[in-house]
Amino acid sequence: MTKAPGIRDYAVEQVSNLLGKLVFQAHHAARSHHPDAIHDLRVAIRRFNQAMRAFGQFLPAREVKKIRRRLREIMNAAARVRDRDIALELCAEASLPETAPLRQTLAGQRDQRQRELRNRLKRFEARDYSSRWRVRLRL
Repeated sequence: MTKAPGIRDYAVEQVSNLLGKLVFQAHHAARSHHPDAIHDLRVAIRRFNQAMRAFGQFLPAREVKKIRRRLREIMNAAARVRDRDIALELCAEASLPETAPLRQTLAGQRDQRQRELRNRLKRFEARDYSSRWRVRLRL
């Protein structure tokens, strides 16, 4: 069965657009300390992964696997930050004072995880993975 060229073109366009959004969110999250930046990065990663899965028949499987592995590392690092953000939000909702030891500990852990994520994202940018991925995915 041959694949219609229009469908492949659409798939490539969608994957390419989502990769662009992922790169934008990675850049933003690397420079922002705001919890929304982490959330938006995670959403961008999930959407890009879903597009690669949905349009996998039009993409080189081996390259998709490598890219998904790299994204999993970033996603896990972002999850460690996001978990602390949610815990801090719950503490605030419970009216726990900012000086409470639990909030202080969570804030310190969040800062450490944020630095780790930022370093990972800066390596992502420095190594220009997005350009490499465009070539490897034939976008």
